[in-house]
Amino acid sequence: MRKLILTIFLLSFFFLIHETKAVLYINDCWNLTQQAEYVLTQDIINHAGTCMNITNYATLNCNGHKIDGIGIGNAISVESTNAGVKNCVITDWYAGIKVLYAKQWGKYTNNTFIDLKYPILSDGAFGFNIINESLFKNVSCVVCFNSTTEYVFSSNITHNTIIDSNFTYGLRLGGTNRVYNNTFKNIWKGIAIYVYEPTGGTYNWIYKNIFNVSETILAWGSGNEKFYFNDTEKGNYWGKTDGTGFSDICGDADQNGICDDAYFVKAYGTDYLPISRYGLPPPPPTPPIPTCGNGICDIGENYYNCPQDCKTPPSTPVPTTGCMVCNYKLLSPRDPIQNFYIGLCLIANLIVCNGLYLVIFVLFMLFLYFLKEWRKKELW
Repeated sequence: MRKLILTIFLLSFFFLIHETKAVLYINDCWNLTQQAEYVLTQDIINHAGTCMNITNYATLNCNGHKIDGIGIGNAISVESTNAGVKNCVITDWYAGIKVLYAKQWGKYTNNTFIDLKYPILSDGAFGFNIINESLFKNVSCVVCFNSTTEYVFSSNITHNTIIDSNFTYGLRLGGTNRVYNNTFKNIWKGIAIYVYEPTGGTYNWIYKNIFNVSETILAWGSGNEKFYFNDTEKGNYWGKTDGTGFSDICGDADQNGICDDAYFVKAYGTDYLPISRYGLPPPPPTPPIPTCGNGICDIGENYYNCPQDCKTPPSTPVPTTGCMVCNYKLLSPRDPIQNFYIGLCLIANLIVCNGLYLVIFVLFMLFLYFLKEWRKKELW
């Protein structure tokens, strides 16, 4: 019996510390006011005015859907710290994600920004954020500011692709940032990374990036910055759009992907392992061009853009609040037996998914057990 009591106690402790995040489904522009993950279930096209307002640590998951505007306004307004935006395709806005002043600790991952003046626009210094695995195309920067004295600090900007764009400043960095595994390709104007550290003396880690920029890759606003331009494996690819960059023409006698000579980045640091043209990753395979009307539901086609070939509409997701022992929505209340199980299902969800109710239930069961044992002793 002691083992049973211990097991019940451990289970109740587990459910107390186990937090479940609600998942809510939306099909249009919305105010995200709950501490939950909001999942968009369809595209939003030609919207005017701010579409999504994120507050209270909420996360927007577009699930691959598009939020399209008309060239003005902000697609998403981030009004909370610890906010998240992921899996969104954001097109044709003045600003894709507008981050209000001092809203830090955000996570922006696997998004696509196309035809935007400002993909991410911050009202103040942009700190302690993550931007990764995203595509930026035909934009004027990666992280942008209304003021020339603001900057990115203590953030990770990794595994992004920035292509076919004209910059003023692509990234305006302060200190303690990590910028690695990004590709800047066909940047026809401006400065890819501008470093402005008002206090000076802090470090930025800039490595494993591929630069293909027509003008300036790196520029400095003061003279106190310090940099790491390579890790233990490799540094950056320092290329230009016309093919005359350092890495485009550097010697690599053994063709190991690392230039034979180090690259001196002005007077502020040295890339000791610059990547050569032999170290570039192979180009991705060209995806097949979908042909709507050929009777085959090809890659890139779906029920919405090619109903001739893709006959089956996607199933509507069942809304859930995260924790669910059994899904009573699959049962019929008209059937007496199933109706009984619906009641049991609701009670099970209530007890297991709420730590307080679970503890009360466990204490009640223990009370009944000890009451029974006490009565046995009274009878003796």
